[in-house]
Amino acid sequence: MRKPHQRWKPAGAVTIMDKDRLGTLFLYSRDGQPAVIGYRGRKTRPEIHVTMGSPSLLEKTAKRWLDGLREQHRTAQLHRETFQRDEWSRNNVMQRIRQALAARGFRYSVTGGRGTAWGWISIDLLPSDIRTMTPEQRREAYRWLNKHLGLTGCDGASVPASTAHYREYVERAEGKVPTKIAEAYWD
Repeated sequence: MRKPHQRWKPAGAVTIMDKDRLGTLFLYSRDGQPAVIGYRGRKTRPEIHVTMGSPSLLEKTAKRWLDGLREQHRTAQLHRETFQRDEWSRNNVMQRIRQALAARGFRYSVTGGRGTAWGWISIDLLPSDIRTMTPEQRREAYRWLNKHLGLTGCDGASVPASTAHYREYVERAEGKVPTKIAEAYWD
């Protein structure tokens, strides 16, 4: 097994760690000049490595770097909170569809796409069911899914990445008639 890289810590360096563990700074002397090396989080590659003639200038640079880390962390946290509150976010829609189908008597796999298909949602049989079902049982499960989602002749469903499509498929999964059929947004 390959040994993970270790952070380089200069001999005699003073360690300064951010209280939220966003970054770690090592203050040391390099050729008689004050220097600082900084690592973000648990990373082993330094993000900042500066040697300056003046300790006060070095202190300002290190403080600016730590403040930047804190600001990035706050922005990311705000984005996560906003995204989780969004009723029509991909994850919330997947959860609602999964729960609505389960409440109607059958469990299906409801997963989100990856990469360029990130916003798309797939509704299919659970992988364990696909392995254990006979072909007739699978056909019956797909018939049930098609009937309850208002589809015809599909083996599973693909929900496009738009709020209109999300809303339509949540209503279908909950057993309601969709208030509006979403239009394709692609060519």
